[in-house]
Parts: sequence; C-alpha cells; structure tokens
Amino acid sequence: GEVELAVEALERLGEDIEVSLKQLLFGTVRKSLRAQIVDMTKKRTCLGPYELNALEQISLIE
Repeated sequence: GEVELAVEALERLGEDIEVSLKQLLFGTVRKSLRAQIVDMTKKRTCLGPYELNALEQISLIE
C-alpha cells in the first residue's frame, strides 16, 4: 500500500528506515495509519520492550 511505497522512496533517498518508522509510529494520531506502520515496523525491525510497552499504553488510552 501507500506505507510500503513511502518506505521504498525513503530507502532510495538513503534515509534510516528504522528511525523514520519509529518517528512516524509515535508521531501519528491516526489509529489506522499507526496500525499500518506497526505492521511495517514489525516486518523491518525489531521493536524493543520500551516501544512495545508504549504502543500498548497508547492502545489502552484509545
């Protein structure tokens, strides 16, 4: 989808995808977009316990 195309474009530009995805993940307020980014982040990187805990807290608040 759109997230995958955006990631590919960032890679071509030489961006650090792991950092960019984490910034998007914790910077977006749209639940549906965050879900897509979580899926992409899990495919590409390993989320640490801090990030997983933060996502769980966000989910509980929503």
